[in-house]
Parts: sequence; C-alpha cells; structure tokens
Amino acid sequence: MSEHRPPESPLLDHCPETLPRNAYVTQSWYAQEQATIWSRNWVCMGRLADLAPGTMRPVQVGWRR
Repeated sequence: MSEHRPPESPLLDHCPETLPRNAYVTQSWYAQEQATIWSRNWVCMGRLADLAPGTMRPVQVGWRR
C-alpha cells in the first residue's frame, strides 16, 4: 500500500495517526469533551427527510438534551 498525501493537505504529515488511548477510555477525557465541545456547539443529529417540514425533535448527546 502506498503512502499518498493529497497535495491540498500539506499538514497531514504533521498530524498524529490517532488520539491517545485515554481519549477512548477515561471518564475525565469524556467529561472534558462534553464540556468543551458538545455542550458549546450545535450538532447535526439526523436527516432532514426524517422530519416533517417546520418541525424539530430533541436528541440527547452526552448528558444534555
């Protein structure tokens, strides 16, 4: 398999391949992501075709609804 980096993405060779193990298994990392990412931003959770025009539906993400 060849190692191909798209020319429009020059920083890809500076990125780590994945997050550290703690990102997947520790409660403190999860809590930090909830507080700094998911609780501060709108998150798309579904498809427009799943809702009638002019309606919305609450969805729980983490501990927030």
